[in-house]
Amino acid sequence: MRTLYCLALITLIFLSGCTTPPKIDASLATQECIKLCENALKEGRDLSNGPCLSDNNPSWTVENWVCDVAHSPRQQIDNQRENQCNEWWESYQKGSPLNFVEVTPSCKFIKTG
Repeated sequence: MRTLYCLALITLIFLSGCTTPPKIDASLATQECIKLCENALKEGRDLSNGPCLSDNNPSWTVENWVCDVAHSPRQQIDNQRENQCNEWWESYQKGSPLNFVEVTPSCKFIKTG
């Protein structure tokens, strides 16, 4: 019986380590955001209003990150609620904001946070 408990404990420890999602670093999130932005431009999408590209986008699979278009230097339009990522905004309201990547309307990297 003792062996069974030890085996169950070892299995539990092993599975808990295997099911933890990998931590995504900023460089990977940045690369994916730039790709998403470039694809939006190829599709003819107007990014001048600084939209969030990751909201409700099945192409965005970078967990705990959002991809947002903004201007550099920042413009008033970038601060409008409708141009910010809903997923980031909701997590910010709960006190645990997600990470973000900002790119320009021409898909140039601005910053991560």
